[in-house]
Amino acid sequence: VALSSVSMAITKAVVDRTKKHQLVTCSVCEGAKTMGCSVCEGQRILKYIPEVHVIPGSKMATTMCACTMCEGKGEQTCVNCLGEGSTFPDKYGWSQAGGIIS
Repeated sequence: VALSSVSMAITKAVVDRTKKHQLVTCSVCEGAKTMGCSVCEGQRILKYIPEVHVIPGSKMATTMCACTMCEGKGEQTCVNCLGEGSTFPDKYGWSQAGGIIS
């Protein structure tokens, strides 16, 4: 049993090393590991008008709060590389299609 776990560890190390050599820079974030938040567009806050308290004919007050998607940071982890900055080569051409599968 001990020999089996040692051989599995060696095999995993060889496979990991081989995979590491195949990685390319992420085509979505260009290696930055993060992207601007798509909800607040990098502004870190959301502006909204509460509809519950609106009185017809009155001025509407804008309320601001921290963006809940990025937690007020203005950027999100890249969903393509999961924050690694690199991915495997795109052999299906998805990056050229803009993520649209036809």
